[in-house]
Amino acid sequence: MSSLPPHRRIDLAGLHAYADRESVYPGERIKFYVSSHTPYDIEIRRLGTVVGDRGSDTIVATQAQPRPMQQPVYPGSYIHAIGLQPGFVVNQITIECWVRPTVAGAWTGLVTQHDYPSACSFGLFLDPTLTPYFYLGDGAAWRQAGDCAALLCLTPGTWHHVVGTWDGRTRCLYVDGQRSAANGFTGYVAGGVSPIRLGAYGNNGVADQFLDGDLAMPVIYTEALTASEVLGRFNDRGRTPPARPAFGCWPLDHREGVLAPDISDDARHGTMINNGTWNIGGPSFAEAKVTQFSAYDPYADPDRGSSVRFARDDLHDCGWTATDTVVIPANARPGLYGARFRGASGETWVSFVVRAPRTRPRPRVVVLANTHTWRAYNTNPFGGEGGDVPQHSCYAPHRGGQPGFQLGLRIPVPAAAPDTIAYGAGYHHLVRAEHFTHAWLEAQRYDYDVIADSDLDREGLRALAGASLLVLAGHAEYWTTRMFDTVDAWLTSGGCLVSLTGNAVWWTVAYDRDRSILECRKVGPGLGTTTDRWGESWHAADGQRGGLLRDRGRSWSSLSGLMFLAYTEAASSADFAPYTVVDGAHPLFHQPLETGLRAGDKLGTGTLAAVGHEYDVTIATLLPLRQAPVPYGAAEPTPEPGIEVLATSTLPCSRAFDYFGQILHTTDGQERGATSQGGELIYWERPRGGRVFNAGSVNAGSALWSDPAFAALVANALARFGIVSAGNEPPDNMP
Repeated sequence: MSSLPPHRRIDLAGLHAYADRESVYPGERIKFYVSSHTPYDIEIRRLGTVVGDRGSDTIVATQAQPRPMQQPVYPGSYIHAIGLQPGFVVNQITIECWVRPTVAGAWTGLVTQHDYPSACSFGLFLDPTLTPYFYLGDGAAWRQAGDCAALLCLTPGTWHHVVGTWDGRTRCLYVDGQRSAANGFTGYVAGGVSPIRLGAYGNNGVADQFLDGDLAMPVIYTEALTASEVLGRFNDRGRTPPARPAFGCWPLDHREGVLAPDISDDARHGTMINNGTWNIGGPSFAEAKVTQFSAYDPYADPDRGSSVRFARDDLHDCGWTATDTVVIPANARPGLYGARFRGASGETWVSFVVRAPRTRPRPRVVVLANTHTWRAYNTNPFGGEGGDVPQHSCYAPHRGGQPGFQLGLRIPVPAAAPDTIAYGAGYHHLVRAEHFTHAWLEAQRYDYDVIADSDLDREGLRALAGASLLVLAGHAEYWTTRMFDTVDAWLTSGGCLVSLTGNAVWWTVAYDRDRSILECRKVGPGLGTTTDRWGESWHAADGQRGGLLRDRGRSWSSLSGLMFLAYTEAASSADFAPYTVVDGAHPLFHQPLETGLRAGDKLGTGTLAAVGHEYDVTIATLLPLRQAPVPYGAAEPTPEPGIEVLATSTLPCSRAFDYFGQILHTTDGQERGATSQGGELIYWERPRGGRVFNAGSVNAGSALWSDPAFAALVANALARFGIVSAGNEPPDNMP
């Protein structure tokens, strides 16, 4: 990474790859960034009509790479600024900061101009037990006499004020306003060749020893603060920058970007390295006053303060060199594609979509690929690599325990490989779950286009121009507000929606300014969240509240008629169930294809039945299930009018939630005799405009192959929306 200052390097084993985009038009180039120490071959495959059978794929391009490049990663976030120049002698100094460490275990830098062992000027540090240290030196080799250690350890997860002062004779170290240690120091302190680093220090010339935790109001003063001044700064709780002269003061109140302004006269503006997390409350922030439904505005709160969250495994852009460029053939058909890389170092996939060509009329059907959800579940972008190689996602914290709020777009996504199976039932909810629907549309000769989540967000209504039907399949869980507003407006104008998904349009995500990071603030108890601090809900990328889309006034039920109810562990076929037909007289069961179904019949049968993993119900079904009181500040939603429930289901094993995210019940392997409300299947002509067929389950697409009656029902829904297949035969069951 050419723009990165010298930084700790981690070499990777195996074969790893990512692309420069998630979607491409026929005739365009797609670039791949690959790390491998052995040669490899590339196959560009359009996924075929048999899910899990690579023999049904169409190979549209191949090429070999005989000269591979093994490319390292450089994880770890911190702020880099220009240090005091060599030979600049300091007669007095104070270094101050607030820190909330998350974990003990290694030496870390707080505020440093220090490159161990040969360019050591000064700094505040934490040792592996979280004991604060204050070092003073002359910018040259480290000397033990330069160290001063506190007599206590900091508490993980708690804000602490750490200050080191030196008046030319006596060095003092204060923790939380109280002097913890003092000793004489009569040497001299000087600048050197090392930069100033906030949240790290140098090790043998490279940035290293990164802080796992939050840092607020770091200041380097030109004078020694008195004990009473230190106490005053502690009582201020990081709200106010100092009035005393300073070599540098970084309030860290920027909400996004790479600039960390220095408000001192020296203007030692910092650069954020590896995208630490902005927009975190500071030491003065009272977390308890913010709840899920409180009317809270962080930008009107004088006590919120600000801080930055750092992590030793932060990495959202590998910064690799492009190794391979492939031209997608001009005659490539729209669909789900994968670049398959194979060599002696292993095998990996890069999944993407090819859109319908611009040169021909747009197909009336558009299928949305859930590329945001692919990334949200991408916990192991580099496989099982150890050390500090990143393994964080929306479902796994950083190695230091910090929640994973940011998803890099320039990083491998092996979780989205089409052959991935991650559940005991032989099931997966990412590309594999979507592929069932794509394969069926292909087998039935429907003409359709495919777009990625990022296309819908970036292009808005242009992404749906010329289309009359939008199809969702698999796990459409992570959406931006622009995606929601676009689809809502499009439906209102007369569009139609076929939804073969569940737990859909659930978490809010937002792009940063250069669209290299996707941010998701999963806050609250349960529901797969990563922190219980509601005050951290607000995105750095757009300044808006994150969390659930419905908490931002954008409910999946208002868009599609259904709302998330529950999930199963998908450990075996027993965690899936078919629907039971409720309204067997509904025309969709009989026109234009006869399903033969009547009330009480099973629908969506198969080895893994249609309803499972995660599934949805109407608000009218969900509200009576609530057992706990309505949370303070919340209001129950009103059921949408006009929804026709065609089928319902019961599940033997689930973890269910009411509308507010409060747990309804949990049944586990010891209670499999119990049953509970499962997903519902509906048809809805929205009063605001638009028509919806919603199967309400992540696994619904698989039933297009396992149950001819379900396939006929979906075909009937498409026909009602004006979409007719070119095929005349019912779909064959998938092997």
